[in-house]
Amino acid sequence: MSNAKDPSTIGRRSFLKNTGQSAALLYGGSFLKATSALGASSNATQDRPNILVYFTDEERPTAFSLPSLNMPNRQRILNNSVEFTNTICTYPLCSPSRATMLTGLYPHQAGVITNVLANMPELSADTPNVLSQFSEAGYEVGYFGKWDLSIDGNLEPYGMSAGNYFIPEDENNGRVSDPTTAQRAAQWITSRQSGKPWICFVSIINPHDIMFQSLQPIWESSEYPNRSISMPENYNDVLTRLPRTDVPRELKTQARLLSTPSEESEVKELMELYAFLIELSDQHLGTVLNALDASGQRDNTTIVYTSDHGDALPAHQVWQKPFMYEEAVRIPLLIHSPARYSSRMTVQTPTTNLDLIPTLASIAGIEWPYALPGRDLTALAANPPEDRAVLSEAALGMDTITPEVSDLTLMARNSRFKYVLYPSGDEQLFDLQNDPGEVTDLSESSEYQAQKKELASFISTEMENDLNQAHSRNATAVGAATALALHAACRPGGTIEMRLSSKYAGTARVQILTPAGRRVAELPQLNVRAGANNFVWNGRNSRGGKVPKATYIARLTMNSGGSGAKTISKRFTLSK
Repeated sequence: MSNAKDPSTIGRRSFLKNTGQSAALLYGGSFLKATSALGASSNATQDRPNILVYFTDEERPTAFSLPSLNMPNRQRILNNSVEFTNTICTYPLCSPSRATMLTGLYPHQAGVITNVLANMPELSADTPNVLSQFSEAGYEVGYFGKWDLSIDGNLEPYGMSAGNYFIPEDENNGRVSDPTTAQRAAQWITSRQSGKPWICFVSIINPHDIMFQSLQPIWESSEYPNRSISMPENYNDVLTRLPRTDVPRELKTQARLLSTPSEESEVKELMELYAFLIELSDQHLGTVLNALDASGQRDNTTIVYTSDHGDALPAHQVWQKPFMYEEAVRIPLLIHSPARYSSRMTVQTPTTNLDLIPTLASIAGIEWPYALPGRDLTALAANPPEDRAVLSEAALGMDTITPEVSDLTLMARNSRFKYVLYPSGDEQLFDLQNDPGEVTDLSESSEYQAQKKELASFISTEMENDLNQAHSRNATAVGAATALALHAACRPGGTIEMRLSSKYAGTARVQILTPAGRRVAELPQLNVRAGANNFVWNGRNSRGGKVPKATYIARLTMNSGGSGAKTISKRFTLSK
């Protein structure tokens, strides 16, 4: 473990703190390089394939300390497929990773950097997502299963139509909910008679039931089989063992929160259950595949199999998530397409679920409203690069469940090395080729400074772009996606800098409200030009007094002549 003090390397805390929530620039306000090149739109809907996206929750690849699993239905889609064997998630936690899977944005860009619980920020329905974009492009869209991106489970604001989605009442109990989810999805697939292409998302909860087993067990040990479990070597790398001084503070705190049971026999029992739950999710895949076969649409359907994140169990004697270890961030990713692939192939180039949306859009011939930071995996599979760096983020060891962007731990990895940068400035570097268990930290080794610098530079390049440059670069893309996009960020001295991207010119009125709707202040009328506009609230109420540190809402109403009045709101926190 080392501490990143060299400002020429990254200057992490300063740049993230200065940007703060500004990283969550809706849609095109991306800090990350937009590298995707999506296929052109097609009006020939009958020529476009159906797409089935089947994804589980908390499933890591079977290569990590799991016994041999019986998954006959996964076997059914291995032929005529490409499997990406080195895929990570953008955030090893349910809601943030799912925000990426729906929008093609990093969680901090989509504004979802923790689980969506009561009073936590939801995924904005204004952000273009796969449901709305495919619907607008002429696809029938179905969504069945765990959602976890808004509280009320109403998907119509996100582009869905009534009758085409099902969210189970209990999104944390796969035992109860998954069979119904699979059956509802199967019924929807077999009832498609419109002649339009369709895309169906089947979101299975398990093996997520594992995380509640030590708190309020859903499964009895007599219900799943005994197995021969071998503990991995990194099980003996105990992060909380005293007097260790080589473990970053945030990681040690997280490890204390999510330590495995003290008895190895109990840990092995958890691993037996975890393996059983993965097999159980395969049974539900069979329900959906049987319906697809019965419908006669199998040959014209592309199937994507993946998960939102993994589970650390039992590496380093921790479990669940979020951790930046391979067991937690790695996920399965497979694309099955008889029309596209004549055999089975594998790609070892690092990939990420950030690539999912560019890939789906490319398969369907849909042009996204703006450039995305991910890659089209069909193009990548056709010509795999020798190597690629990918990035993940997570809030570790938090004293609160409401983190800010400056609280995120950042991880970058390529085919061989992994670099982790913590909010405290602590660093870790692992050689995944020679140390797959991530036990030996090389961040202070002079022999590996070049590798550390390369990955630190990647994080810097991806995350540290100046806010004004990022905003200017994406202003056109934002305008193409929506008429208005508003962003607010706290600045030193207790002021709030607001940035408005507008498709039209006109005048605007901005009110500052409490979450309950009480007016705190009103800004002078603004003259808005088409494109980017900057303005500031000084943190004072209508009487000139300083307002307390709290959460507020900026409500902007714009009158742009022929286009009429439009209103947009942005929640922000005054924290300085």
